[in-house]
Amino acid sequence: MADRPLVSTVMIFFNAAQYIEEAIASVLAQTYGSWELLLVDDGSTDKSTQIARRFAGEFPDRIRYLEHDGHANRGMSASRNLGVRHALGQYVAFLDADDVWLPEKLERQIATLESRPQVGLLYAPTEYWYSWTGKPEDQDRDHVPDLDVPLDTLLEPPQLLTRLYPLGTGQAPCMCSLLVRREVFERIGGFEERFLGFYEDQAFLTKVYLSETVYVSSGCWDRYRIHPNSCSAAVERLGQHDDFRRTYLQWFKSYLVSRGVSDSEIWTALDDAMQQLEHTRSSAGRKWYLRVAEGNQAQLIQSGENPDVLRIQILRNASSATYDTQLNLPKLKVQESERCILSFRARADAPREVSLGFAMGRSPWNGLGLHERISLTNEWQPFEREFVVTADEHDARIHFDLGGSDVSVELDAVRLFNPVEGRFIEQPLPPAASSAASRAEIPVEPPVPVNEVDFGSFRRLTPISRDFGCDRGRPIDRYYIENFLERQSDDVRGRVMEIGENTYTRRYGGERVTHSDILHVTEGEPQATIIADLASADHIPSNSFDCIILTQTLQLIYDVPAALRHMYRILKPGGVLLATFPGITQSYDHEWSTTWYWNFTAVSAQRLFAEAFSAENVRVEAFGNVFAAMTFLHGVAVEEVTPEELDYREPGYDITISVRAVKPHGDEQTAAGEEEVRLSQPVRGNRQTESATQAIILMYHRVNRGGTDPFSLCVTPEHFAEQLEVICRQFTPMHLSELAARLNNGGVSRPGVVVTFDDGYVDNLELARPVLEQFGVPATVFITTGYLGGTREFWWDELDRLFLQPGELPQHLQLMIAGTSHNVDLGEDATYTHDAWQQYRTWNVAEPPPTTRHSAFFETWRRLQFLPDDHRQEVLSQLRSWAGDEGTPRATHRQMAMDEVKTLVRGGLVDVGGHTVTHPVLASLTSQEQRQEVTESLSRLNAILERPITSFAYPFGSRPDFNQDTEDILQQAHCTCACSTVPTLVHRRSSLYRLPRFQVDNWSGAEFHSRLAQWLA
Repeated sequence: MADRPLVSTVMIFFNAAQYIEEAIASVLAQTYGSWELLLVDDGSTDKSTQIARRFAGEFPDRIRYLEHDGHANRGMSASRNLGVRHALGQYVAFLDADDVWLPEKLERQIATLESRPQVGLLYAPTEYWYSWTGKPEDQDRDHVPDLDVPLDTLLEPPQLLTRLYPLGTGQAPCMCSLLVRREVFERIGGFEERFLGFYEDQAFLTKVYLSETVYVSSGCWDRYRIHPNSCSAAVERLGQHDDFRRTYLQWFKSYLVSRGVSDSEIWTALDDAMQQLEHTRSSAGRKWYLRVAEGNQAQLIQSGENPDVLRIQILRNASSATYDTQLNLPKLKVQESERCILSFRARADAPREVSLGFAMGRSPWNGLGLHERISLTNEWQPFEREFVVTADEHDARIHFDLGGSDVSVELDAVRLFNPVEGRFIEQPLPPAASSAASRAEIPVEPPVPVNEVDFGSFRRLTPISRDFGCDRGRPIDRYYIENFLERQSDDVRGRVMEIGENTYTRRYGGERVTHSDILHVTEGEPQATIIADLASADHIPSNSFDCIILTQTLQLIYDVPAALRHMYRILKPGGVLLATFPGITQSYDHEWSTTWYWNFTAVSAQRLFAEAFSAENVRVEAFGNVFAAMTFLHGVAVEEVTPEELDYREPGYDITISVRAVKPHGDEQTAAGEEEVRLSQPVRGNRQTESATQAIILMYHRVNRGGTDPFSLCVTPEHFAEQLEVICRQFTPMHLSELAARLNNGGVSRPGVVVTFDDGYVDNLELARPVLEQFGVPATVFITTGYLGGTREFWWDELDRLFLQPGELPQHLQLMIAGTSHNVDLGEDATYTHDAWQQYRTWNVAEPPPTTRHSAFFETWRRLQFLPDDHRQEVLSQLRSWAGDEGTPRATHRQMAMDEVKTLVRGGLVDVGGHTVTHPVLASLTSQEQRQEVTESLSRLNAILERPITSFAYPFGSRPDFNQDTEDILQQAHCTCACSTVPTLVHRRSSLYRLPRFQVDNWSGAEFHSRLAQWLA
């Protein structure tokens, strides 16, 4: 190495072939040049060894490969120490092989430490990176945890020791965020090699906090990849976290003694941590409940030798419902948006399935972000499920549904962990193990002599609660209703109609539901898609629904037989009606007191439904007993009684009656004189009121056809017209400026829809605008002003033209990117025939590259994404010279000229907004560079149109691609709103500078309608 590097980057790896290339590429993309990369192999057995050696061979002046003697696996601490021993730089940075740096990481951090010679270690916030998976459900999960310490501040030792995890509650830094002076390692002795993995970073940081000045920066320059194969995930999955924590605390105690540390605050924090660990160390300190429904028998057995192991011995299984035998751990307190990891080990006496979930312990008894089925074998298996809590709850519970089988199950090391705060979520109860006997048998209870009845709290003439118990907790009838729907959840699928709201549709149907309708009797109800009285619902099309959920409604309908006939008619053949209604109950309700006509019995229910559906298609169940009826009439809540007291069934004391009724196949009855109505069309109330709370912003790029489209940017004119037809038929199209104004005034029109386009392709004018005019749909086009004039293609389109079009290319490519040489051998793919082009024309970057050309295209695009535009243009110039390409833009891919922008906005239907000058990742720029990109973009558009431009869209647009600086700059530039690419709905409380958008693909009208229904569900 000709010049000694200022910073040495140590990257340890073990079997990291899936991620290591991306990690190395993020180092190569650094804007700072004086660095070396030490790739330390901890005995890998996969292809990561070959990958690391290859990079070391390609960049011998930059990258070195290291391994332990004999290619041994010695653990994380020993591997990092090996890297530091070989480091040449004055500073040492760390990057694990599954994480990545942003391009300015080293440049920013080196500048900070160079100006603060008293600082030994610098760290900063790290983004927790979920969206790397590309899965839609992960796109909005990325976040940067609050560090809970002053930012851009010097912290003297030992302030951080008791403030941060593992002794305090503050967020511990990630290894990928650290920059350490080389001399610090000599002073503190490096990493503790007894820690092979997990807590090895905390032991090192503990020694730093005790002796070194630390600077905590406010910048975020790295991404910590969240994935199931990480070290921390494996530890939690195996239930070993407490063991590692105990080892750390014992080491820390010895370290304090050996250093003669007498600081009382540190010792108190250590003692508290040890006591907390002992309190939470086993399931014996938790109160587990086993509920068993009538007809089944089971018992909970805990071992004295290992109380973590719970055995659920199933003695008799007489029903098919999974939750008829259910193990619960209640009294867990969680908050909405809290991230949790449920980990445990499990096995069964023989292969079987069980359900697991996390749910409320009160009305409305919702699942809180987790419910799924898992398969068990007779071997112990580790499980880990990460989820986000969907509501605040003080009585949340973990539940394992073990019914439906007579195979017994064992659980071990059940833990609920908050990874952001680094803490376990526990019951606020004193240690007490509990098991419950089966309630399947008739209870043996002693007789009560005359005149010795103890009425207690029930000796009163007025009810304890007049609100069905809602003011005390969860109403008892809801317990029976939701247990019934849970058992029948497989029926909730396809197109589902629910009365009043769609809470149960979403909870029990999930992804099985393709379209959700809400029926309400009152015109103007904002969430309703159908307005109807079920007793006179002739306007609802026949054979429309796969499932109808009708809970606690029949008592409010005077003509019950007519309502049942209509529900039979509007069900599809094979469709299912799931109904519940009251038996023993108070019949006065503040809202429905004048229309509460009926209470029912199991006998009347059987006869009424049999007349509409025929007896063989009807199943009736009744729930309740004398004690449950008495408590329900008084308004006592579920939380005040036990599951055993509710689950016992006594004929004649029916609180809630349920019916599952099926319309037989082959019966496609249609109402007389009824016209056929398209299912995609709302029945009534297709314009929602202004008081509702959601809207959708759609993101398009191009309206065009043919050619390659590796980023799924094109929608054909035909499909675009079909999509606008759906919007006009069902929604309220509006300008982005109108939506921003409504948000500013505290309201959103639902289902209002805003159409936007990014980049400013000429087809927005030539092909999209005529269709917009045809349907009268307004739109906003965000323009990247550096490409105005149509003299060049966007840089990603140039890569498409150079790599993915038919023709001959030189076989060998040597490309200099940011001072680093990249070599590509196209081999046989140097020749790309028209037939091959036709075969791979529809390839998308989300798919594996089918040829070397496609691989070269993708890798070059990935490397250029974070580069400044002048560096991108240098690379493109090299590529054009290599390919013999003159750089002439394709007419189909050029951007609009200035006169065409003026034509685009003529008439006011289409507006324009800013989209920067060169389309960079804004968060990778300095504040000044961001300001230049934003203000120059807006200024040029202002000059062209001679009026202020007040809207903006972030290039790329995910949450890490812009920051608070960006938002501040936009506000200072008098922009009223800005759009991201985060795919979610706009709500009343949505930030005007982080408006979410859904990208629209080349979908037909029918598929587009289905996507809208999913987004709105």
